[in-house]
Amino acid sequence: MKIKFAILIIIALLSISYAGLREKEPTSIDEDLKIMWTVKTSQTMMSWSEALEYVENLNYHGYDDWRLPTEEELSSIIEERLISEDPHVTNVLLCKPFRKPSRGYLFSGTIVQGYKNAPYVMNIRNGHIFNGKGYKAYVRAVRDAEENDN
Repeated sequence: MKIKFAILIIIALLSISYAGLREKEPTSIDEDLKIMWTVKTSQTMMSWSEALEYVENLNYHGYDDWRLPTEEELSSIIEERLISEDPHVTNVLLCKPFRKPSRGYLFSGTIVQGYKNAPYVMNIRNGHIFNGKGYKAYVRAVRDAEENDN
C-alpha cells in the first residue's frame, strides 16, 4: 500500500514539470525559451486581427505585455513523442497544462513569408502548423519571462 502511494506521489510530481515547463497557475514558465504562457486560451476563436487586438488589451495575472507566440514558441508546447505525419490524426498533442481546448487552432504571431496578414496557426488536435490566412483560432498568449517570474 505504501509503495502504491509513493508511486502516485512520484507520478504527480513528474506531471507538474514536463517538457521544461514550470507551472505557475494561471501561467506556465518555459525556462528553455524564457517565456511565460497563459495557461488558459481566449474563450472563443477569433480572426487574426481580433487576436492582435486581444493580446494588445490583455491584462492577465498582473501583466499587460502579452503577445502572440512565435511559430517556434508555439511548436514548443507539442509533445513530440506523439507527432504523426498523418494530418488526420486526432490525438491531442499538447503538453500539460495546454491540453484545453482539445479542438480548433492556435494563432502564432509569425507571418508566413511572402503573404500579407497570413499568420501561422497550429491545429490543436495534431500539432500541424500551417498558413492560417482566413482561419479563426484561439489565442494562448506569451510574454518574455523575467528573472523574478518564478
